Amino acid sequence: MSRVAAVQAKTEGEAGARLVFGRALRLAQGLVDAAKDHRSRGYILARLALIQVEAGDRPAAGHSLRQAIQSAEKIERAASRHDLMQFIAHIQGEAGDVDGGRATAEASGPQRVGALTDLAVGQAKAGDAAGALSTFRPPDLRPV
Repeated sequence: MSRVAAVQAKTEGEAGARLVFGRALRLAQGLVDAAKDHRSRGYILARLALIQVEAGDRPAAGHSLRQAIQSAEKIERAASRHDLMQFIAHIQGEAGDVDGGRATAEASGPQRVGALTDLAVGQAKAGDAAGALSTFRPPDLRPV
């Protein structure tokens, strides 16, 4: 839905994009309320945060991501919990919260290398090569 808003912004201007973002936000918020389990709720909240990032509302995105993390922490199955945490870490990077993304990536257990890679790529794209190198520290590379 956020990509639709971006296309609409180019064709119909900012007012049209705001309309689509508003619909996407209302839909996502309704889905959060209807979620039947922590996994579903966490993914919906993370997607809501992604929409909020694209709409330019980073404080609301941060709030949604904190709620997504709380939902993820309640998931009993480790693999599902780790997958969601990696997804959240990726969105935190998109929102510019590299430190939060790094912490979430570390909490994603065996998935952390993928999440840290996503964060490092985002930093590199933003022109922060030094930050990207410090974020992605391959665990198996030790001095010989």
